[in-house]
Amino acid sequence: MCEFKSALVLQSEEIITSPFTESHEDLIEIGGIKDNGKAFVRIEFVPTDNQYANIDKYVLKVDQEDTPDWWTTEVVERVTVRMRDSIRQMIVTEDKAVLVGGQYILQDCSVKKCKSCKIVAMLGSSNVGEMLDSSTVGEMLDSSNVGVMLGSSNVGVMRESSTVGVMRESSNVGVMRESSTVGEMLDSSNVGVMLDSSTVGEMLDSSNVVVMWGSSNVGEMLGSSNVGTMRDSSTVGEMLDSSNVQHDMREKNK
Repeated sequence: MCEFKSALVLQSEEIITSPFTESHEDLIEIGGIKDNGKAFVRIEFVPTDNQYANIDKYVLKVDQEDTPDWWTTEVVERVTVRMRDSIRQMIVTEDKAVLVGGQYILQDCSVKKCKSCKIVAMLGSSNVGEMLDSSTVGEMLDSSNVGVMLGSSNVGVMRESSTVGVMRESSNVGVMRESSTVGEMLDSSNVGVMLDSSTVGEMLDSSNVVVMWGSSNVGEMLGSSNVGTMRDSSTVGEMLDSSNVQHDMREKNK
């Protein structure tokens, strides 16, 4: 699986990237390049230890078995400098009224509104008031917070005490860890996995939680909401309509 930040480096040292995809195959199509094994090198510029806002902690990795003769140490050094400059331009450390389009890394800042944005990571005490259109958050770390997620907005991972106030329409959280919380989930919102003391206040319509571990809790589930597995002291306050729990592991773990 391609990681942030994926790119193609051509023999001319042109770098092809996109704020909308990390797939090398997509980038090949975007650039209209023929893959003859020598025309380009697939790379990933990856932060170590989730240090997204520290450009000195990024490492250039080659995502293919063999490289052409023109991929020399000197080329690697020049590409590394340019990739660091590209990441530097994504980092937001000052408060913003709105961010539109593109990829961003938020560090200890407040953003009132994001429209059609890809937030790679929210770090420190970063805050987003509203996420609109198809905006996404890759990871929420530390005490980062999103007030409202609308449209098809998505959070990949929530860690530590990160929170989302309300998720509407087809919004989704991939994983919730530690004490992360979601206030409400509406329509077809989904949480992939909830660990430790993560909580969801309310789930409506066809909302779904696949697995809940630790002391994770859902206050209420309505419509065709579903929980796949519940372990330890996980609880659901009320389940209505066709909601169901496939496996409740609490008794087995006593």
